[in-house]
Amino acid sequence: MENGRVDRGGQAVPFAKALGDYLKASGLSESLAHKAIRETWRETVGPEICQHTRVAGLRSNVLIIEVDSAPWLNELAGFYKGTILKEVQRKLPREAIRDIQFRAGSF
Repeated sequence: MENGRVDRGGQAVPFAKALGDYLKASGLSESLAHKAIRETWRETVGPEICQHTRVAGLRSNVLIIEVDSAPWLNELAGFYKGTILKEVQRKLPREAIRDIQFRAGSF
């Protein structure tokens, strides 16, 4: 079929759906989403904060950020969380991020 594929029931499937199904099944969709999140984090917080943080993942629409020291963790969670969250939500509306969780990490 020129613009799609045929499903098991013999019905035509639009190409966009077939591609989406493939990306999801292969794990590429999640990988691309995480890359976009990492890039957005870097753009949002800038190089200084980025040196002390790492995107650890996204679970249940909560962005998990590892921080390399207690002072940075306290500053980010206490003073900048709301501002950063709003900016990340604005830049990544498809991810539906509802919160940011900062946690101690080593990297």
